[in-house]
Amino acid sequence: MRVYRWQTEKRCFRLRQNEQTSAFFDRKRLQLTTRPISARPLALFQSTLNGLLDGDEGLGLPGTRDQAIRDQLSIVQGLWEQYKPVLDAIDTSDAGLTKAAELNLPLLKEMNKAVKMYEKAAK
Repeated sequence: MRVYRWQTEKRCFRLRQNEQTSAFFDRKRLQLTTRPISARPLALFQSTLNGLLDGDEGLGLPGTRDQAIRDQLSIVQGLWEQYKPVLDAIDTSDAGLTKAAELNLPLLKEMNKAVKMYEKAAK
C-alpha cells in the first residue's frame, strides 16, 4: 500500500511538473517571469524513482521485486535521464522548448503505465 501511495504522489508531482513546464512554454509568461523550475521537486522525483527500484528506508520504500515493474521503471528512468537536463538547462530556444515538449508526454505516459502496474499488483 505504501508503494501505491508513493506512486500516487509521484503521479501528482508529474502533473505539477507538467503545469510548471506548460507555464515555462508559454512565451508570454516566459517573458514576464523567467525562473528555473525548482530543484527540490526534481530531486524528490529522482530519489522516489530510485527508492521504488531499489528501496529507500528514509522514504519508507521497500523496492520492487516484480521484474515487469522494474523494467517499466527502467524505461521511466531512461526518459527521466533525458528530460532532467533539459529542465535544468532552462533552454528557452525553440530547439530547447521543442525537446522538452517531446520528452514530457512520453515520460508521463510511461510513468502512468508503471502506476497501473503497481495498482494491478496491489489487488
